[in-house]
Amino acid sequence: MYSLGGGEVKQQTNVKKRQEILRSFFVYDGVHDLNEVMEMLGVSESTYYKTVKEMTDLLYLDEMSKIGRQSNKEALQNRIKYDPYHNMQNFLGRLYQTDKIEETAMIRYALILKLLDHYGELSTTELLAKLGTHFLEESDLDHTASLDKRALKRYVDVLVADGLIVKSSRKGESFYRVQTLFDHFWEDELIDLHAFITFCTYAEIPAAPGFLLLDKLKEHMLKRAFIPQEKLEHTIYQYPYCGRVLDEYMCYELLPILEEGRSVKMRYSPVSEQRKQVVQKSRRSKELIEIIPLKIVFDYHFARWYVLGSPVQSVPGEELQRYRVDYISHISKGAAVDPDLLAQLREQCASELENSWCVNYVSEVTKVKVLFQVDKVETHGNFIKKKVQEQGQWGQITEEHEDGSFVWEIDVRGTAEIIPWLRSFGRGATVLEPVEMRNQMIADLREVLAQYEACE
Repeated sequence: MYSLGGGEVKQQTNVKKRQEILRSFFVYDGVHDLNEVMEMLGVSESTYYKTVKEMTDLLYLDEMSKIGRQSNKEALQNRIKYDPYHNMQNFLGRLYQTDKIEETAMIRYALILKLLDHYGELSTTELLAKLGTHFLEESDLDHTASLDKRALKRYVDVLVADGLIVKSSRKGESFYRVQTLFDHFWEDELIDLHAFITFCTYAEIPAAPGFLLLDKLKEHMLKRAFIPQEKLEHTIYQYPYCGRVLDEYMCYELLPILEEGRSVKMRYSPVSEQRKQVVQKSRRSKELIEIIPLKIVFDYHFARWYVLGSPVQSVPGEELQRYRVDYISHISKGAAVDPDLLAQLREQCASELENSWCVNYVSEVTKVKVLFQVDKVETHGNFIKKKVQEQGQWGQITEEHEDGSFVWEIDVRGTAEIIPWLRSFGRGATVLEPVEMRNQMIADLREVLAQYEACE
Protein backbone atom coordinates (compact mmCIF):
# COMPACT_ATOMS: atom_id res chain seq x y z
CA MET A 1 0.00 0.00 0.00
CA TYR A 2 1.07 3.59 -0.56
CA SER A 3 1.81 6.24 2.11
CA LEU A 4 3.92 9.36 2.28
CA GLY A 5 6.67 10.83 4.46
CA GLY A 6 5.86 11.00 8.15
CA GLY A 7 2.52 9.32 7.46
CA GLU A 8 4.40 6.24 6.27
CA VAL A 9 6.32 5.97 9.56
CA LYS A 10 3.14 6.47 11.60
CA GLN A 11 1.28 3.87 9.57
CA GLN A 12 4.04 1.30 10.06
CA THR A 13 4.12 2.06 13.81
CA ASN A 14 0.37 1.50 14.10
CA VAL A 15 0.55 -1.80 12.24
CA LYS A 16 3.47 -2.94 14.39
CA LYS A 17 1.61 -1.98 17.56
CA ARG A 18 -1.49 -3.88 16.46
CA GLN A 19 0.63 -6.85 15.54
CA GLU A 20 2.27 -6.98 18.97
CA ILE A 21 -1.07 -6.68 20.77
CA LEU A 22 -2.37 -9.49 18.61
CA ARG A 23 0.59 -11.60 19.70
CA SER A 24 -0.20 -10.81 23.32
CA PHE A 25 -3.49 -12.67 23.01
CA PHE A 26 -1.51 -15.92 23.18
CA VAL A 27 -0.10 -15.13 26.63
CA TYR A 28 -2.77 -12.93 28.19
CA ASP A 29 -5.22 -15.49 29.47
CA GLY A 30 -3.92 -17.51 32.42
CA VAL A 31 -0.27 -16.63 31.90
CA HIS A 32 0.20 -12.87 32.42
CA ASP A 33 -2.08 -10.24 33.84
CA LEU A 34 -2.88 -7.11 31.86
CA ASN A 35 -0.25 -4.97 33.60
CA GLU A 36 2.49 -7.43 32.70
CA VAL A 37 1.31 -7.48 29.08
CA MET A 38 1.36 -3.67 28.84
CA GLU A 39 4.81 -3.61 30.41
CA MET A 40 6.02 -6.24 27.99
CA LEU A 41 4.65 -4.23 25.05
CA GLY A 42 5.97 -0.94 26.37
CA VAL A 43 2.64 0.87 26.14
CA SER A 44 0.47 2.75 28.59
CA GLU A 45 -2.99 1.63 29.64
CA SER A 46 -4.66 4.33 27.57
CA THR A 47 -2.61 3.42 24.49
CA TYR A 48 -3.39 -0.24 24.97
CA TYR A 49 -7.15 0.24 25.15
CA LYS A 50 -7.14 2.79 22.36
CA THR A 51 -5.34 0.35 20.08
CA VAL A 52 -7.64 -2.50 21.12
CA LYS A 53 -10.65 -0.37 20.20
CA GLU A 54 -9.11 0.45 16.78
CA MET A 55 -8.47 -3.23 16.13
CA THR A 56 -11.96 -4.17 17.22
CA ASP A 57 -13.51 -1.57 14.92
CA LEU A 58 -11.34 -2.68 12.01
CA LEU A 59 -12.04 -6.38 12.40
CA TYR A 60 -15.63 -6.38 13.60
CA LEU A 61 -17.16 -3.07 12.59
CA ASP A 62 -20.59 -4.54 11.81
CA GLU A 63 -20.70 -6.67 14.95
CA MET A 64 -19.52 -3.84 17.22
CA SER A 65 -22.51 -1.75 16.20
CA LYS A 66 -24.71 -4.41 17.82
CA ILE A 67 -22.68 -4.80 21.00
CA GLY A 68 -23.70 -1.42 22.36
CA ARG A 69 -22.19 -0.03 25.56
CA GLN A 70 -19.72 -2.81 26.09
CA SER A 71 -16.30 -2.04 27.54
CA ASN A 72 -13.13 -2.41 25.50
CA LYS A 73 -12.03 -5.23 27.75
CA GLU A 74 -15.27 -7.16 27.17
CA ALA A 75 -15.01 -6.46 23.44
CA LEU A 76 -11.49 -7.84 23.49
CA GLN A 77 -12.48 -10.94 25.40
CA ASN A 78 -15.56 -11.68 23.31
CA ARG A 79 -14.59 -10.53 19.81
CA ILE A 80 -10.83 -10.48 19.24
CA LYS A 81 -9.32 -12.92 21.74
CA TYR A 82 -7.33 -15.54 19.87
CA ASP A 83 -8.28 -19.10 20.80
CA PRO A 84 -6.28 -21.58 18.65
CA TYR A 85 -8.68 -24.38 19.47
CA HIS A 86 -11.89 -22.62 18.55
CA ASN A 87 -11.05 -19.62 16.39
CA MET A 88 -9.47 -20.35 13.02
CA GLN A 89 -9.56 -16.81 11.59
CA ASN A 90 -6.30 -15.25 10.44
CA PHE A 91 -6.51 -12.02 12.40
CA LEU A 92 -3.04 -10.89 11.37
CA GLY A 93 -3.93 -11.20 7.70
CA ARG A 94 -7.14 -9.27 8.24
CA LEU A 95 -5.30 -6.47 9.99
CA TYR A 96 -2.96 -6.06 7.04
CA GLN A 97 -5.93 -6.08 4.67
CA THR A 98 -7.36 -3.12 6.55
CA ASP A 99 -4.10 -1.14 6.20
CA LYS A 100 -5.47 1.09 3.46
CA ILE A 101 -4.17 4.34 2.07
CA GLU A 102 -6.00 7.55 2.77
CA GLU A 103 -8.73 8.65 0.40
CA THR A 104 -6.80 11.72 -0.80
CA ALA A 105 -3.67 9.69 -1.57
CA MET A 106 -5.72 7.03 -3.33
CA ILE A 107 -7.43 9.60 -5.57
CA ARG A 108 -4.12 11.27 -6.40
CA TYR A 109 -2.49 7.98 -7.40
CA ALA A 110 -5.49 7.07 -9.54
CA LEU A 111 -5.49 10.46 -11.28
CA ILE A 112 -1.76 10.28 -12.04
CA LEU A 113 -2.15 6.84 -13.61
CA LYS A 114 -5.25 7.92 -15.51
CA LEU A 115 -3.56 11.00 -16.98
CA LEU A 116 -0.43 9.10 -17.99
CA ASP A 117 -2.50 6.36 -19.59
CA HIS A 118 -4.44 8.97 -21.59
CA TYR A 119 -1.55 11.18 -22.72
CA GLY A 120 1.10 8.47 -23.01
CA GLU A 121 3.96 10.47 -21.46
CA LEU A 122 4.09 13.65 -19.36
CA SER A 123 6.81 15.63 -17.64
CA THR A 124 6.52 16.59 -13.97
CA THR A 125 5.49 20.13 -14.97
CA GLU A 126 2.91 18.89 -17.49
CA LEU A 127 1.50 16.36 -15.04
CA LEU A 128 1.11 18.98 -12.33
CA ALA A 129 -0.66 21.28 -14.80
CA LYS A 130 -3.04 18.52 -15.87
CA LEU A 131 -3.87 17.73 -12.24
CA GLY A 132 -4.99 21.33 -11.80
CA THR A 133 -7.08 21.68 -14.95
CA HIS A 134 -10.84 22.02 -15.29
CA PHE A 135 -11.02 18.63 -17.06
CA LEU A 136 -11.12 16.90 -13.67
CA GLU A 137 -14.25 16.38 -11.64
CA GLU A 138 -14.88 19.02 -8.97
CA SER A 139 -14.45 16.42 -6.23
CA ASP A 140 -11.07 15.43 -7.69
CA LEU A 141 -9.93 19.05 -7.81
CA ASP A 142 -10.48 19.23 -4.05
CA HIS A 143 -7.82 16.54 -3.61
CA THR A 144 -5.31 18.10 -6.02
CA ALA A 145 -5.64 21.80 -5.18
CA SER A 146 -2.84 21.78 -2.58
CA LEU A 147 -0.53 19.52 -4.57
CA ASP A 148 2.79 21.19 -5.46
CA LYS A 149 5.74 19.93 -7.49
CA ARG A 150 7.58 18.63 -4.46
CA ALA A 151 4.59 16.69 -3.17
CA LEU A 152 3.88 15.34 -6.66
CA LYS A 153 7.42 14.00 -6.85
CA ARG A 154 6.83 11.91 -3.73
CA TYR A 155 3.74 10.35 -5.34
CA VAL A 156 5.40 9.53 -8.66
CA ASP A 157 8.48 8.16 -6.86
CA VAL A 158 6.25 5.66 -5.06
CA LEU A 159 4.62 4.64 -8.36
CA VAL A 160 8.05 4.26 -9.99
CA ALA A 161 9.34 2.18 -7.08
CA ASP A 162 6.34 -0.13 -7.34
CA GLY A 163 6.86 -0.57 -11.09
CA LEU A 164 3.57 1.03 -12.12
CA ILE A 165 5.15 3.87 -14.09
CA VAL A 166 8.50 4.38 -15.82
CA LYS A 167 10.71 7.45 -15.32
CA SER A 168 13.09 8.90 -17.91
CA SER A 169 15.12 12.12 -18.01
CA ARG A 170 15.69 14.46 -20.94
CA LYS A 171 17.30 17.91 -20.79
CA GLY A 172 17.06 18.06 -17.02
CA GLU A 173 13.33 17.29 -16.98
CA SER A 174 11.75 14.08 -15.66
CA PHE A 175 9.17 12.31 -17.83
CA TYR A 176 6.78 9.55 -16.78
CA ARG A 177 4.69 6.97 -18.60
CA VAL A 178 2.59 3.99 -17.51
CA GLN A 179 4.48 0.74 -17.19
CA THR A 180 2.70 -2.01 -19.16
CA LEU A 181 3.10 -5.74 -19.43
CA PHE A 182 4.40 -5.25 -22.96
CA ASP A 183 7.44 -3.30 -21.75
CA HIS A 184 8.99 -6.58 -20.61
CA PHE A 185 9.05 -8.17 -24.12
CA TRP A 186 11.68 -7.97 -26.86
CA GLU A 187 10.59 -7.01 -30.37
CA ASP A 188 10.44 -10.60 -31.67
CA GLU A 189 8.46 -11.63 -28.59
CA LEU A 190 5.97 -8.80 -29.15
CA ILE A 191 5.48 -9.92 -32.76
CA ASP A 192 4.91 -13.52 -31.64
CA LEU A 193 2.52 -12.34 -28.93
CA HIS A 194 0.59 -10.24 -31.46
CA ALA A 195 0.26 -13.24 -33.78
CA PHE A 196 -0.88 -15.50 -30.93
CA ILE A 197 -3.54 -13.09 -29.61
CA THR A 198 -4.74 -12.40 -33.16
CA PHE A 199 -5.10 -16.11 -33.82
CA CYS A 200 -6.99 -16.76 -30.57
CA THR A 201 -9.24 -13.75 -31.14
CA TYR A 202 -10.17 -14.42 -34.75
CA ALA A 203 -9.81 -18.19 -35.21
CA GLU A 204 -12.00 -19.03 -32.22
CA ILE A 205 -15.35 -17.51 -31.28
CA PRO A 206 -14.76 -13.73 -31.28
CA ALA A 207 -14.42 -12.16 -27.85
CA ALA A 208 -14.49 -8.43 -27.07
CA PRO A 209 -11.59 -8.60 -24.53
CA GLY A 210 -9.37 -10.03 -27.27
CA PHE A 211 -9.97 -7.05 -29.54
CA LEU A 212 -9.31 -4.59 -26.70
CA LEU A 213 -6.07 -6.37 -25.82
CA LEU A 214 -5.01 -6.31 -29.47
CA ASP A 215 -5.64 -2.56 -29.68
CA LYS A 216 -3.49 -1.91 -26.60
CA LEU A 217 -0.72 -4.20 -27.86
CA LYS A 218 -0.74 -2.70 -31.34
CA GLU A 219 -0.61 0.85 -29.94
CA HIS A 220 2.39 -0.10 -27.82
CA MET A 221 4.19 -1.78 -30.72
CA LEU A 222 3.71 1.16 -33.09
CA LYS A 223 4.20 4.11 -30.73
CA ARG A 224 6.60 2.84 -28.08
CA ALA A 225 8.45 -0.11 -29.59
CA PHE A 226 8.52 1.54 -33.05
CA ILE A 227 7.72 -1.72 -34.83
CA PRO A 228 6.63 -1.03 -38.43
CA GLN A 229 3.04 -1.74 -39.43
CA GLU A 230 4.01 -4.27 -42.11
CA LYS A 231 5.46 -6.61 -39.49
CA LEU A 232 2.00 -6.92 -37.94
CA GLU A 233 0.15 -7.85 -41.11
CA HIS A 234 1.99 -10.95 -42.26
CA THR A 235 -0.97 -13.22 -41.44
CA ILE A 236 -4.73 -12.72 -41.59
CA TYR A 237 -7.11 -14.82 -39.51
CA GLN A 238 -10.84 -14.99 -40.01
CA TYR A 239 -13.37 -16.76 -37.83
CA PRO A 240 -15.45 -18.76 -40.32
CA TYR A 241 -18.75 -18.76 -38.44
CA CYS A 242 -19.24 -15.18 -37.29
CA GLY A 243 -22.79 -15.33 -38.59
CA ARG A 244 -23.50 -18.34 -36.39
CA VAL A 245 -22.60 -16.33 -33.30
CA LEU A 246 -25.08 -13.67 -34.39
CA ASP A 247 -27.67 -16.38 -34.98
CA GLU A 248 -27.49 -17.25 -31.30
CA TYR A 249 -28.52 -13.69 -30.40
CA MET A 250 -31.51 -14.12 -32.73
CA CYS A 251 -32.42 -17.29 -30.82
CA TYR A 252 -32.43 -15.31 -27.56
CA GLU A 253 -35.05 -13.03 -29.08
CA LEU A 254 -37.14 -15.96 -30.27
CA LEU A 255 -37.06 -18.00 -27.04
CA PRO A 256 -39.19 -15.67 -24.86
CA ILE A 257 -41.82 -15.44 -27.60
CA LEU A 258 -41.84 -19.23 -27.94
CA GLU A 259 -42.14 -19.76 -24.18
CA GLU A 260 -44.97 -17.23 -23.88
CA GLY A 261 -46.97 -19.14 -26.51
CA ARG A 262 -47.18 -16.24 -28.95
CA SER A 263 -46.79 -15.96 -32.68
CA VAL A 264 -43.83 -14.15 -34.16
CA LYS A 265 -43.72 -11.78 -37.12
CA MET A 266 -40.49 -11.92 -39.09
CA ARG A 267 -38.90 -11.46 -42.46
CA TYR A 268 -37.61 -14.70 -43.97
CA SER A 269 -35.19 -14.42 -46.92
CA PRO A 270 -33.96 -17.81 -48.21
CA VAL A 271 -30.99 -17.90 -50.58
CA SER A 272 -31.22 -19.12 -54.16
CA GLU A 273 -30.06 -22.66 -54.85
CA GLN A 274 -27.74 -21.55 -57.65
CA ARG A 275 -25.91 -18.89 -55.60
CA LYS A 276 -25.70 -20.13 -52.06
CA GLN A 277 -24.51 -16.88 -50.50
CA VAL A 278 -26.80 -14.44 -52.34
CA VAL A 279 -30.18 -13.59 -50.85
CA GLN A 280 -33.00 -13.67 -53.37
CA LYS A 281 -34.26 -10.19 -54.15
CA SER A 282 -37.81 -11.32 -54.60
CA ARG A 283 -40.89 -9.37 -53.60
CA ARG A 284 -41.82 -12.11 -51.20
CA SER A 285 -38.55 -11.86 -49.27
CA LYS A 286 -39.46 -8.29 -48.30
CA GLU A 287 -42.80 -9.30 -46.81
CA LEU A 288 -43.29 -10.16 -43.17
CA ILE A 289 -44.61 -13.61 -42.39
CA GLU A 290 -46.23 -14.71 -39.14
CA ILE A 291 -45.58 -18.13 -37.63
CA ILE A 292 -46.14 -19.97 -34.36
CA PRO A 293 -42.64 -20.97 -33.14
CA LEU A 294 -42.55 -24.37 -31.48
CA LYS A 295 -38.94 -25.55 -31.17
CA ILE A 296 -35.39 -24.29 -31.74
CA VAL A 297 -32.92 -26.93 -32.93
CA PHE A 298 -29.16 -26.70 -33.45
CA ASP A 299 -27.44 -28.78 -36.14
CA TYR A 300 -23.95 -29.23 -34.65
CA HIS A 301 -22.51 -30.71 -37.85
CA PHE A 302 -23.21 -27.64 -40.02
CA ALA A 303 -23.40 -25.20 -37.06
CA ARG A 304 -26.91 -24.06 -38.05
CA TRP A 305 -29.89 -23.03 -35.96
CA TYR A 306 -33.43 -23.93 -37.04
CA VAL A 307 -36.88 -22.89 -35.86
CA LEU A 308 -39.71 -25.36 -36.27
CA GLY A 309 -43.03 -23.63 -36.56
CA SER A 310 -46.43 -23.43 -38.15
CA PRO A 311 -47.69 -20.56 -40.33
CA VAL A 312 -50.65 -18.93 -38.58
CA GLN A 313 -52.87 -19.61 -41.61
CA SER A 314 -51.84 -23.29 -42.03
CA VAL A 315 -54.32 -26.16 -42.18
CA PRO A 316 -54.44 -28.29 -38.99
CA GLY A 317 -52.29 -31.43 -39.39
CA GLU A 318 -50.19 -29.93 -42.19
CA GLU A 319 -46.46 -30.67 -41.91
CA LEU A 320 -44.57 -28.07 -39.89
CA GLN A 321 -42.12 -25.70 -41.54
CA ARG A 322 -38.36 -25.55 -40.91
CA TYR A 323 -36.81 -22.06 -40.89
CA ARG A 324 -33.07 -21.41 -40.82
CA VAL A 325 -32.33 -18.72 -38.25
CA ASP A 326 -29.63 -17.10 -40.40
CA TYR A 327 -32.36 -16.20 -42.94
CA ILE A 328 -34.57 -14.53 -40.31
CA SER A 329 -34.65 -10.79 -39.60
CA HIS A 330 -36.98 -8.10 -38.26
CA ILE A 331 -38.50 -10.10 -35.41
CA SER A 332 -41.51 -8.78 -33.52
CA LYS A 333 -43.92 -10.33 -31.03
CA GLY A 334 -47.33 -11.38 -32.29
CA ALA A 335 -50.60 -12.31 -30.63
CA ALA A 336 -51.13 -15.03 -28.04
CA VAL A 337 -51.93 -18.44 -29.56
CA ASP A 338 -55.04 -20.37 -28.51
CA PRO A 339 -53.89 -22.82 -25.78
CA ASP A 340 -55.64 -25.83 -27.36
CA LEU A 341 -54.09 -25.13 -30.77
CA LEU A 342 -50.67 -24.56 -29.19
CA ALA A 343 -50.84 -27.87 -27.31
CA GLN A 344 -51.82 -29.68 -30.53
CA LEU A 345 -48.96 -28.09 -32.48
CA ARG A 346 -46.40 -28.88 -29.78
CA GLU A 347 -47.51 -32.50 -29.76
CA GLN A 348 -47.15 -32.60 -33.55
CA CYS A 349 -43.69 -31.04 -33.29
CA ALA A 350 -42.54 -33.69 -30.79
CA SER A 351 -43.89 -36.40 -33.09
CA GLU A 352 -42.10 -35.03 -36.18
CA LEU A 353 -38.80 -34.71 -34.33
CA GLU A 354 -38.99 -38.22 -32.96
CA ASN A 355 -36.43 -40.34 -34.84
CA SER A 356 -35.29 -37.31 -36.86
CA TRP A 357 -31.49 -36.98 -36.88
CA CYS A 358 -31.86 -33.20 -36.83
CA VAL A 359 -34.93 -31.39 -38.24
CA ASN A 360 -35.85 -33.27 -41.44
CA TYR A 361 -39.08 -35.24 -41.43
CA VAL A 362 -40.39 -38.06 -43.62
CA SER A 363 -43.24 -40.35 -42.70
CA GLU A 364 -41.27 -43.58 -43.16
CA VAL A 365 -38.66 -44.73 -40.63
CA THR A 366 -35.50 -46.24 -42.14
CA LYS A 367 -33.15 -48.63 -40.33
CA VAL A 368 -29.51 -47.66 -40.90
CA LYS A 369 -26.83 -50.27 -40.26
CA VAL A 370 -23.17 -49.25 -40.23
CA LEU A 371 -19.91 -51.17 -39.74
CA PHE A 372 -17.32 -49.12 -37.88
CA GLN A 373 -13.69 -50.26 -38.15
CA VAL A 374 -10.42 -49.13 -36.56
CA ASP A 375 -6.85 -49.79 -37.69
CA LYS A 376 -5.80 -50.62 -34.15
CA VAL A 377 -7.40 -50.51 -30.74
CA GLU A 378 -5.21 -48.25 -28.61
CA THR A 379 -4.51 -49.03 -24.98
CA HIS A 380 -6.47 -45.96 -23.87
CA GLY A 381 -9.63 -47.11 -25.66
CA ASN A 382 -11.44 -47.23 -28.98
CA PHE A 383 -11.66 -43.61 -30.19
CA ILE A 384 -14.24 -44.30 -32.93
CA LYS A 385 -16.43 -46.26 -30.56
CA LYS A 386 -16.32 -43.45 -28.04
CA LYS A 387 -17.28 -40.92 -30.71
CA VAL A 388 -20.21 -43.06 -31.86
CA GLN A 389 -21.45 -43.48 -28.30
CA GLU A 390 -21.23 -39.73 -27.62
CA GLN A 391 -22.68 -38.45 -30.91
CA GLY A 392 -24.81 -41.33 -32.16
CA GLN A 393 -27.94 -40.12 -30.35
CA TRP A 394 -30.36 -43.05 -29.81
CA GLY A 395 -28.46 -45.52 -32.02
CA GLN A 396 -27.22 -48.76 -30.48
CA ILE A 397 -24.18 -51.01 -30.95
CA THR A 398 -25.59 -54.42 -31.86
CA GLU A 399 -22.39 -56.37 -32.59
CA GLU A 400 -18.80 -56.13 -31.33
CA HIS A 401 -15.81 -57.96 -32.78
CA GLU A 402 -12.42 -58.94 -31.37
CA ASP A 403 -10.52 -56.62 -33.73
CA GLY A 404 -12.33 -53.61 -32.24
CA SER A 405 -14.82 -53.19 -35.08
CA PHE A 406 -18.55 -53.06 -34.32
CA VAL A 407 -21.95 -52.76 -35.96
CA TRP A 408 -24.15 -49.81 -35.07
CA GLU A 409 -27.87 -49.45 -35.89
CA ILE A 410 -30.35 -46.60 -35.73
CA ASP A 411 -33.91 -45.93 -36.92
CA VAL A 412 -34.24 -42.49 -38.53
CA ARG A 413 -36.78 -40.52 -40.54
CA GLY A 414 -34.77 -39.87 -43.70
CA THR A 415 -31.06 -40.41 -44.23
CA ALA A 416 -29.95 -37.07 -45.72
CA GLU A 417 -28.90 -35.52 -42.40
CA ILE A 418 -27.01 -38.52 -41.04
CA ILE A 419 -24.81 -38.94 -44.15
CA PRO A 420 -22.47 -35.97 -43.40
CA TRP A 421 -21.87 -37.35 -39.90
CA LEU A 422 -20.99 -40.77 -41.25
CA ARG A 423 -18.65 -39.19 -43.83
CA SER A 424 -16.67 -37.61 -40.98
CA PHE A 425 -15.38 -41.10 -40.07
CA GLY A 426 -13.73 -41.53 -43.48
CA ARG A 427 -12.91 -45.16 -44.22
CA GLY A 428 -13.76 -46.02 -40.62
CA ALA A 429 -17.51 -46.22 -41.44
CA THR A 430 -19.16 -48.48 -44.03
CA VAL A 431 -22.93 -48.35 -44.59
CA LEU A 432 -24.37 -51.88 -44.75
CA GLU A 433 -28.05 -50.96 -44.93
CA PRO A 434 -30.10 -49.63 -46.63
CA VAL A 435 -28.66 -50.30 -50.08
CA GLU A 436 -30.00 -47.00 -51.47
CA MET A 437 -28.11 -45.03 -48.82
CA ARG A 438 -24.96 -47.09 -49.43
CA ASN A 439 -25.16 -46.33 -53.17
CA GLN A 440 -25.73 -42.63 -52.44
CA MET A 441 -22.54 -42.49 -50.39
CA ILE A 442 -20.60 -44.31 -53.10
CA ALA A 443 -21.79 -41.79 -55.70
CA ASP A 444 -20.89 -38.84 -53.44
CA LEU A 445 -17.40 -40.22 -52.82
CA ARG A 446 -16.84 -40.76 -56.54
CA GLU A 447 -17.69 -37.12 -57.16
CA VAL A 448 -15.17 -36.08 -54.49
CA LEU A 449 -12.54 -38.32 -56.07
CA ALA A 450 -13.22 -36.82 -59.48
CA GLN A 451 -12.74 -33.31 -58.07
CA TYR A 452 -9.36 -34.25 -56.62
CA GLU A 453 -8.25 -35.95 -59.84
CA ALA A 454 -9.18 -32.82 -61.81
CA CYS A 455 -6.68 -30.84 -59.71
CA GLU A 456 -3.71 -32.88 -60.92
